[in-house]
Amino acid sequence: MSGRLSCILLAALLLALTAIAIPAFADETYGLNQDFHRYDSNIVIHLLYVNVTDQYMGNIYPSTPPQNTKWAHLVYTYENTGDQMEVGNIQYELIDTQGRVYKFNPDGTEYSGAEVQPHSTTNLLWNEIPVPKDAVLAQVHVFEGTNPSLRLADETYNLTGGPSSTAQATTQPSAPVPSTFKFGCCAPLLPFILIGSLAIVGIYTRGRGIKK
Repeated sequence: MSGRLSCILLAALLLALTAIAIPAFADETYGLNQDFHRYDSNIVIHLLYVNVTDQYMGNIYPSTPPQNTKWAHLVYTYENTGDQMEVGNIQYELIDTQGRVYKFNPDGTEYSGAEVQPHSTTNLLWNEIPVPKDAVLAQVHVFEGTNPSLRLADETYNLTGGPSSTAQATTQPSAPVPSTFKFGCCAPLLPFILIGSLAIVGIYTRGRGIKK
């Protein structure tokens, strides 16, 4: 009995971890597969695809009602082709078929940077942008610099696929990491929740034993 309960507790813990780490990549997939070279840098941003779901993973709240909103995740990696550690970061916006623009990090409060060791590529990363339910995304605009009339690097890429697309991208992530590292108001409590859960499982197992 105790062995079964321990397995149940472990399964619940793993399920909670999965729910925290993995977005619901299931609704819409827009192909991209483009490389953006940062100016005067050895960092290459591999832009893989955009996925849109009805669930958000961060604490970026839209100005429109949630029932009228969906969530776009740009999935990408940073590659450092140089011999020294460098920091990769990304600035971008999504554009739909009606010409509407949806900016990532418009308030400058989110940080997409990540340290990238020489001759290495990061795990899959993603950022999140709220968009209207009726939006059909068409382009991704990636750039460097804060002055719109003077960009250090500036590229616009067309998206393929869309709301009717059911095929998943070739590089479908098992657990992409949000580069903004935002999990909402419960984030400060996560380490204590996880440690406490593991401790309970360990104490119960040691105290009662596992019956075969």
